[in-house]
Amino acid sequence: MNARDTFDVPSELELIEWFGCDPVKEGDAKYRYQISDESNVTLIFSFDVIEASVQTIVIVAGVPVAKVVNESARKLWFQDLGKTRHLRAECFPGGHRTELTIEIEPRIRVEWSTLRSE
Repeated sequence: MNARDTFDVPSELELIEWFGCDPVKEGDAKYRYQISDESNVTLIFSFDVIEASVQTIVIVAGVPVAKVVNESARKLWFQDLGKTRHLRAECFPGGHRTELTIEIEPRIRVEWSTLRSE
């Protein structure tokens, strides 16, 4: 990653406010948040600013059902949608654009999508 391709992220305070919990931190660059909803769905969301990576793990009733990791992250931001906000990420692994959308209210929803062009 060069200086032009920095990984922009919201402030730690904004993330704490949105997730409703403090992160588990490893050094100054790795952050992990874990939340659960009323449907017994747990989300573990983590990112590494230096490695420019984003990871989601979705657990349902104590059983991991999905783990996705993407590198070459460029941006992590909040999308305001009136009464709610989504956390969004944009990654470019292998030159392809991959987007992440996380919703935590009223329930946890995680969506990864990749646009490939030849």
